[in-house]
Amino acid sequence: MMMLPISFTQTKFINPLVLFKAFIWYLLRGFQLKNNKKYKNIFLHDFDKNNFSDLLIPDNIHVSKNIENDTLILIGKFKIFLFVKYFFFLRKVRLIDKNFYLSSEASTRLRLYYYDFSTVSERASYINKSIENFKILKKNTNLENIALLGTGPSFDKARDYYQEKNLEVVSCNSGIYDEQLWNSGCRIICFGDPVFHFGNSTEAQRFKKEVINRFNNQKFYIVCPIVAFPILVNDWKIDQNFIIGLQPSENNLKIGSNKNLFSQNSSNVLTEFMLPIASLLAQNIYLGGFDGREKDEKNFWQYSKNTQQTLDEHKENHPSFFDDRNINKYYKSHILILSKQIKELEKEGYKIFNVTASNIDILKERSINE
Repeated sequence: MMMLPISFTQTKFINPLVLFKAFIWYLLRGFQLKNNKKYKNIFLHDFDKNNFSDLLIPDNIHVSKNIENDTLILIGKFKIFLFVKYFFFLRKVRLIDKNFYLSSEASTRLRLYYYDFSTVSERASYINKSIENFKILKKNTNLENIALLGTGPSFDKARDYYQEKNLEVVSCNSGIYDEQLWNSGCRIICFGDPVFHFGNSTEAQRFKKEVINRFNNQKFYIVCPIVAFPILVNDWKIDQNFIIGLQPSENNLKIGSNKNLFSQNSSNVLTEFMLPIASLLAQNIYLGGFDGREKDEKNFWQYSKNTQQTLDEHKENHPSFFDDRNINKYYKSHILILSKQIKELEKEGYKIFNVTASNIDILKERSINE
C-alpha cells in the first residue's frame, strides 16, 4: 500500500479540509506514479496556455481540444466539482494548482516528463543508464574518504578545509554559484528540489542557467531524483553520461548497501541524495557547511554569502509549498532521519566526521579539531 508523501507530516494545520486535500493529492499522485502509458496530448482545464512552456514536457506534446485515450488532463485550479466532471478520467488527471496543497503542484510538474511522457522501457533506460554512470564514477574514484559540502554559513570554511586536505567533494544545491569550488574541479553535485531547482521562478531559472553554463565549461556528475533524468537530458541538454538518478523509495532502506540506487524519500538533499551516494563511494565521510537552524530561525536555515538565494520568488510562484508547511516539523523530521542514517552507517563500520560548527547535535558530537 502506498504511503502518504513525507510532506504530509510537515503540514502546518490538520483539519477536515486539509485531510480532504491530502486524500486528493494521495489519489492523483498514486495514479501518476503507477501510470504505465505514454501520453501524446494534453487537455488543459483552467490553465493559462501562456504558461505551457513551464510544464517541463516534451516539445512534441500538443494541446488537444478533446479528451482522447492518449490525452492527459491538466487542471490549473482546484474545484471540487471537477472531480465529478472528470470522475471517469481520474487516472489521467494531473492537478497543477500552485495554491492547492504543499508541494503537490511542483512535484506533479517535475514528474510529468518521466511518468506521463516516457514509456516504461524509456524509464528503464534512465534507471539503467544511471546505474552504469555510477559504476563508472565509482571505478574512477576509488576513495577511502568523501566530503559532503552543505550551503550553510560555514560553507567557505568547509570548502577550504576539503581543498587543503585534497578531499573529493560532493556539493549540493546553490553550491553551484561558488567560483572557487568549481574552479578547483568539483566533480559531483546533488540537487532535485521541485521548487528551488525545477520550479518556474526566475530564481529557479537562474539555478538552471548556472548548472548548464558550468557543465558546458567542465563536465561533472549530477546526482538527482530519477524523474529529473529526461528533463536534464532533453530540456537542459546535459550529457546523459553524467546523470545519476536515484529511485524513490517509501520503505526503510539500509543506507550504504543499495547499489541499485534506491533512496528513501526524505525531502532533504543531504539525507535523500548526498549521504546515500557518499556511502556507496567511501567508508570515511566528512561533513561541513551543515550549520542547521538557529533557535530563532523562521525559514528553513541560513545560507553562506556565496550560496545565498532569495525565497521571495519561490514563494510567489509556489505559495502552497511554503504556506502549508510547518518549518519546525520539517526540521525535526530532517534531524531524526539524519541521526538515524549516521548511526546506521557507523554500525556498518563507516566513520563520520564533522569539520565545521553546527547546531545539529548528531554533527556536533562528531566534530573534529584539526
